[in-house]
Amino acid sequence: YFQQMTGFKVTADTKDIAAVRTAGLHGTMTAREALTVLLAGTRLTYRMVDARAVAIERNAGASGQAAGPVTLPAIQVTGEGERATGPIDGYVAQQEMTGTKTDTPIMKTPQSISVITRDQMDAQNLNDTGDVLRYTAGATGEPYGTDKRSIYFGLRGFNVSDEAFYRDGLQLRGSQFAGFTSLDPYGAERYELLKGPASVLYGQISPGGLLNYVTKRPTEQAFREIELESGYPARGGGAFDLGGPISDSGDLLFRLTGHGFHADTQVDYVDENRGYFAPALTWKPNDDTDVTLLANFECDRFGWSNQFLP
Repeated sequence: YFQQMTGFKVTADTKDIAAVRTAGLHGTMTAREALTVLLAGTRLTYRMVDARAVAIERNAGASGQAAGPVTLPAIQVTGEGERATGPIDGYVAQQEMTGTKTDTPIMKTPQSISVITRDQMDAQNLNDTGDVLRYTAGATGEPYGTDKRSIYFGLRGFNVSDEAFYRDGLQLRGSQFAGFTSLDPYGAERYELLKGPASVLYGQISPGGLLNYVTKRPTEQAFREIELESGYPARGGGAFDLGGPISDSGDLLFRLTGHGFHADTQVDYVDENRGYFAPALTWKPNDDTDVTLLANFECDRFGWSNQFLP
């Protein structure tokens, strides 16, 4: 009851307190005053472990022996912090992989990096790369409207559409008329925008920077997600995302991600159709080694909508 009322964590040896009875207490007093009253005449005393924890011990004067150390039950704490390829809780990332090609804290990376997280993409219901860059400083994502066949985007004043789109650190070059930048954002765990020159790490590239698409990867915890979507004009579709361990030992993990939709546009006789499917498999033979296979299939059928008007 004392622990519930005060919020203090109380520990004690059950042999010391098994037959102890107190007279209780009433009135207003501090936690330490309450302990003194409760333990009066019980041959027990207390020791503050820290500001919010107290240990109940046998009074040395009552038994003639000094009170020994209190042995607490072992508490095993395991956990894993944020990884540059893993999910992010919220809108602010702590780790990155684009500025150094390693899993490095953003605060220790001497580059300007913006991360668009999965939570942000879900909250804003992003459908293409232009949407992803819409609220990112230093980037222009929709200079020619909503045509999704090839996303023309710029970084720090440079047109980088055909050379600055990367997937998991590997370049996917475009051709001015079609490109890989239309990769469905639903399959991304995050986007990392590296601003400024990066040829030391990535070779011949625009000094404006690059945009890195970080693919969703298999997870150790099983999960299932299904979405249905609708909108105007005449938009409908759905998505699924599921993953987890395949084997009982947890050395094989999988993930299946898919998204599809059909939508009309504000331009007559121009519609949008997409089908996206991305399987992934991870093998972890030991704690120091893991191998991940990523694949995706995407079919886009979009019309020419750059004339804007019906």
